[in-house]
Amino acid sequence: MNHKLAFILPRFAVITLAAGLGALALFVVFKILLVVMAVAAVVLLVKAIAGFFGQGRHSGHHEFSFENHGPVPARKADTIVPVHTRSRPAIVPIG
Repeated sequence: MNHKLAFILPRFAVITLAAGLGALALFVVFKILLVVMAVAAVVLLVKAIAGFFGQGRHSGHHEFSFENHGPVPARKADTIVPVHTRSRPAIVPIG
């Protein structure tokens, strides 16, 4: 029995050490990711606050406005031109 323990215990010690180092490595990686996410959130929050105060509240124009500014004038390229009013034949796409 003593011979078996002397044979198995060093292997258990090496396996335990390897598992502990692997867990430590994963812990460090996830902590680094957590810190990077926290720093990114703070930077984005600071940029949002700076943009809010930098644009001026009395300018009358807000980036995210739900007001209806009326119809947008159409460009010639975006309009639908009937086929029978064209001066030359055209291929009309279907679908």
